[in-house]
Amino acid sequence: MLYEQVTQLQLMVDEFKKEHKSPNPTSKLIQNQQRKKFRGFCYKCGLDGHVMHQCTSEANPTLVQEKLCAQSEAGRQHKEV
Repeated sequence: MLYEQVTQLQLMVDEFKKEHKSPNPTSKLIQNQQRKKFRGFCYKCGLDGHVMHQCTSEANPTLVQEKLCAQSEAGRQHKEV
């Protein structure tokens, strides 16, 4: 009895998966990753592509300060033009 119920439930799950299958989950994942790629830098280590709460590197306040100054200077030059 229990075996028959499990088998029937598995068939229902398989049917549900077929009906609700996304077209191509891999391509959607790649599109989302490309769209959401972070373009800034980490305020902990100064490296590009991630933020401080994701950082696994050691702190590098000198590099962070240099990048912040360069960013600020670039903003000033953009406003003057």
